[in-house]
Amino acid sequence: MSTILGKSDKLMYKQSHYWLVSMLKHTLVCVSCFFLLSYFTGCGSRDKTKILEQYKYEDNSSLLTVNVSKKIEPWVTEGIKCFGIIMVCDLDGKPLRIKEVSVQVVSVQPESIKMKALEDVIINRTIECKKVSFKKGDSWNEGYGEIFKTRTEAIEYIDKYYPGLRIK
Repeated sequence: MSTILGKSDKLMYKQSHYWLVSMLKHTLVCVSCFFLLSYFTGCGSRDKTKILEQYKYEDNSSLLTVNVSKKIEPWVTEGIKCFGIIMVCDLDGKPLRIKEVSVQVVSVQPESIKMKALEDVIINRTIECKKVSFKKGDSWNEGYGEIFKTRTEAIEYIDKYYPGLRIK
């Protein structure tokens, strides 16, 4: 079945179709202009200093912090093999676990001593349940100067100043 449209019906159909297409084009242009305008005004001129102030860098490695409180012994020289201690602290800096580790002195500076681990050490944290580990060859800057000639000296030091915290 075909519909027979008269001339006036065809003209009305063309006008309404033209009007609908014209409205769609205008709406699309208006929406596009709105989004472009909001994008350019919102992104470029916004002051981000307040947002950046919210973020702070915190070193939460809970490992050794630099505190040059102990003098470096005269026997500590570059290349010497000795023993150091690795300490895991809570968020307040209070020691939780301590382990002695075999190390080699890489370099000696007035403010720190660069150490290299000669053995693998794994210490579990108690709060975050993450492992703190040093693999053979890993290095760090020792700021406390807690360096010992023998493992026995390191163990005695830990047991004297940090009783019950040494990992065996």
